[in-house]
Amino acid sequence: MKLDQFGQNVLNILFPPVCLACKKRLETTEEKSTFICRLCRRQIRVNNGFYCPACGGRLYQAEKTCHSRAEFILAAVTSYEIKPVRELIQTLKYGGLTPSLKPWPGLIKEYLEKLPTFNMDPKNTVLVPIPIYKNKERQRGFNQGRLIAEVIATILAGKFERPQPLSIGNDCLVKIKPTASQTDCKDYKARTKNIAGSFGLKNPGSLKGKDVFLVDDVFTSGATMNEAARLLKEAGAHKIIGFVLTKA
Repeated sequence: MKLDQFGQNVLNILFPPVCLACKKRLETTEEKSTFICRLCRRQIRVNNGFYCPACGGRLYQAEKTCHSRAEFILAAVTSYEIKPVRELIQTLKYGGLTPSLKPWPGLIKEYLEKLPTFNMDPKNTVLVPIPIYKNKERQRGFNQGRLIAEVIATILAGKFERPQPLSIGNDCLVKIKPTASQTDCKDYKARTKNIAGSFGLKNPGSLKGKDVFLVDDVFTSGATMNEAARLLKEAGAHKIIGFVLTKA
């Protein structure tokens, strides 16, 4: 037995892995690889379409939305109304880097496989994570949007039969000033005011004519993603898909 495997076995004995959603001890190899138990996984319904970010209406193709004012098309893996999903999101945000991302690659892959065909050129596509302010990222140790983008980039490479992950523009969009948490804002108007002017672009010319996956963890009111998408459009982005793990 290799030393690292031996060490892992010792850790599993001392600190048995538990489900990130319900904290139940994990039993099977599959459960331990995804850090989610069978019962919680059964509760998670993976979506199979796109959505209008303005009204939430279901879209059957990623070409246009119900509302002409919408700057992007929304892609959401699952629903925030599902209890295990809420627990997984909280763990991803605040529970530390490892293994909080483990349940999501399988869910993202299933969602992308269910989606109708969308017309995007992988050579002309860039993934842009929604940034967090530098002090918050330093405190947290990571930006969950960036981690999610890395997973999506790898899965899309397989979907498009490309040998390398799709390009990630980690520094295209930056948070230039701190803001209060959007969850502390009482309504959409307050959230829009809170987030206004908080993003900036580095090298905006690099986005001209590009198809963009704008990546975040949760879509609630849409204020954050609307503000980010507006900047990307002003920089000349062609098509924007707002890709989130879950929508409220």
